[in-house]
Parts: sequence; structure tokens; C-alpha cells
Amino acid sequence: MNLRKLVFLSLRHRLRPNLGILLGAAVGTAALVGALVVGDSMRESLRSMAIARLGRVDEAMDAGDRFFRSQLAQEISEDARNNSITTDNSASAAAVLHLAGVASAGNQSLRANHVQVLGVDPSFWKLALMPPPFREIADDSVVLNAALAFRLHVDIGDTLVLRVQKPGVLSRDAVVSPQNDFSVALRLRVSSIVNDWQFGKFSLQPGQTAPFNAYVNLAHLGEATGCTNRANL
Repeated sequence: MNLRKLVFLSLRHRLRPNLGILLGAAVGTAALVGALVVGDSMRESLRSMAIARLGRVDEAMDAGDRFFRSQLAQEISEDARNNSITTDNSASAAAVLHLAGVASAGNQSLRANHVQVLGVDPSFWKLALMPPPFREIADDSVVLNAALAFRLHVDIGDTLVLRVQKPGVLSRDAVVSPQNDFSVALRLRVSSIVNDWQFGKFSLQPGQTAPFNAYVNLAHLGEATGCTNRANL
């Protein structure tokens, strides 16, 4: 009996155990490959979400309820270029007035809470992965992201009411805090709706759901809320 015949007889004799081992190895391999594929897919999905939220932003300062001069962003950009910190001539800093608000459709039938009201200027859109077609937002206009437009069922040309919380020195829960000057209502026309890659998902807070973003003119929002020439982001 030669070696080949011996191996064949051994395999035939232990056919069932060998098939079980082969089947187990196949199932284990499939499970491992599937886990790797799912892990890579989820990692790429989370990476895409983070990129959509941050765009070209490398560094950010969120001052919360503290404010700084909005001109600081332009000074930082000029200082960076003058000192050759960056070789990218398009690099810039943007000042944003970030306030909380509530949006409702013109007929008041639909409403969205926890809206990020963002007062921006043209430098903000330079940080988007895909800059929108417009350069600046008119005083009587508002730009919405797709999530907020869908929630309110509004389109370009429609009117909505944006009620923005006015920042105050005292906490809203303080007894001596004035109760009749919490917010200001702005009636604005929807001039554009930006997609995810046009900074529609902009947010510094992590999360899987798209935020409700409403973008308005920085100077107009500052004047309406008593924050002229101020920003906190």
C-alpha cells in the first residue's frame, strides 16, 4: 500500500468528521470576513459623516455664551498668510454667531425646535467641501439645510419665522432675569437650500442625525440680537 492510497482510505474512513471540520472552517472564515467588511463600512460611514460636518475645518474655538470680535477671524487669516504659516492662499478663518432658535413655516403649521441659527459671512462658505453657488446671504433671507427644509416642508422662495434666543448677561433661570426679552422673531425668505457637502450638516457636536441648520447674514443677526460685531464660534 503506497502513501497516496493510505491517505485516500483515511479520508474516506473519516469522511463525516472531516466534512464537519471543513464546514466549520468555512463558516468561521465567512463570519470573520463579514465582520471585517462591516467594520470597514461603518468606519468609512462615520468618517464621511465627520467630514460632512467639519468640511475643511482644521481647528475650531467654541466660546459658548462668551463673545469675541467678529473681525478676529480676518485678522487671524491675514496674520497666517503674512507669517507663511500656510502655503494655501485659500485658507481662511471664519467668525460665526451661533445661537439657538425655533423655526416655523410661514403659516405656523409646522415647527422645528433645537435649530442651530448660524450668522455667517462669505468666509464661512470657503471652508465647505463644495462651496454653494451664492456668496453672501441677504438681510431678509435665510439658507436652510436639507433636514430643516424637509421638516418644515418649505422650498426656495417660501417664508418662515425664525425665533432666535437673545444672549443675556444673566441666566434665563435667574429670578431677576427679564422674562419679556428672551428672543427675537425674524421673518425671512428661503433663498437657498444647501446639501451635506455644501456645509448643510455643519456642526461641532458628534451625532448620527443631521442637525437643523439655518444660516443668516452675520451682520443682520448680530444687529437683531444685540450682538453687533460679535461672534462666539
